[in-house]
Amino acid sequence: MPLDQRRGINRREAADIWGVSPTFFDRLVRDGVAPKSRRLHGRQIWHRHEVEEAFDRWFEPAPPKRGHELTADNDDLDAELAAFEARHGYA
Repeated sequence: MPLDQRRGINRREAADIWGVSPTFFDRLVRDGVAPKSRRLHGRQIWHRHEVEEAFDRWFEPAPPKRGHELTADNDDLDAELAAFEARHGYA
């Protein structure tokens, strides 16, 4: 059955979805970045949708860090700089 029709996948297939080696995928699971498997009669099985959703969450752009918010183009920085320079004799 093709991968896109299956819900349960093995370690190699889960690693393929992320585009990494199975060994590196193990590290992602251990670090909590990728989802953990479930055991079925001694076999590790991942839910394909969980693996894909975890990848999508990881791949989303990170929000700006606190203190590094984006500023609008119409801010008053030029005016503030000119006032600072005038107060301190730089003009």
